[in-house]
Amino acid sequence: MNKVQGVIFDVDPVLTAGDPVCFTALARALDLLKERNIPFRWLTNDSLREPEEISEALRARGLLLDRGTVRTAASYVARRISEKTPRATVFLLGSDAARAVLEDCGLRVIDEPAEIGYLCDYIVTGAFPAFSHRALAEALRCHQLDAALVAIEREPTVPGSDGQPGGGPTTAALEAMFRRGPVFTGGMPSSDWLQNVAEELNIPGAQCLVVGDVRRSPEEAARTAGMPVLVMGTDYDRLVSYLKERL
Repeated sequence: MNKVQGVIFDVDPVLTAGDPVCFTALARALDLLKERNIPFRWLTNDSLREPEEISEALRARGLLLDRGTVRTAASYVARRISEKTPRATVFLLGSDAARAVLEDCGLRVIDEPAEIGYLCDYIVTGAFPAFSHRALAEALRCHQLDAALVAIEREPTVPGSDGQPGGGPTTAALEAMFRRGPVFTGGMPSSDWLQNVAEELNIPGAQCLVVGDVRRSPEEAARTAGMPVLVMGTDYDRLVSYLKERL
């Protein structure tokens, strides 16, 4: 049995459910990991907020996450695009937070009418509070230039929100119009993202535990990535027991 050397948390559904018992158990698990100096990352499909905003929201729930431990789907997508096409031009149907992350990776987000008609490498979708028919029309112009569609995430609603639409509805509208889907989707469940985080932690996949929730199970993605996985239901205390046995 491999010892756990790192942990990746994919428990956005807990944010949505808001179950205080789950948060208490997760807090105990984080305390144990810090005590044993085990690195961990928290993955979220929330594309409305930047990582530090999400960290603050989790701290308010009793989860004391250090700066830099939260990874968003938007940050993963931005890195993927910048690695494949450095300094790419992007038309974004998404939030200000997603824009900031894309620009931090050296990508150029275009929104001037004069640019949209002739210069675009990627159309990126996420949760989009300013969704409009005009944005759809501009996205179609970019698509006609052979810009590739990339989805940050496909959530029906933003994790932990009061029902705000996620990236799923935005992407679905473009799929219907383009008659084709994204070239890739960044958010969980994603084996590629899990492998990327394990590499960041410098830990072999077989020693990196993925912790998920039955409401959005990462089991298939974890197995594909060659990682052990623990899928939780309502009994998050089981996580603490599991870690004590394997750390």
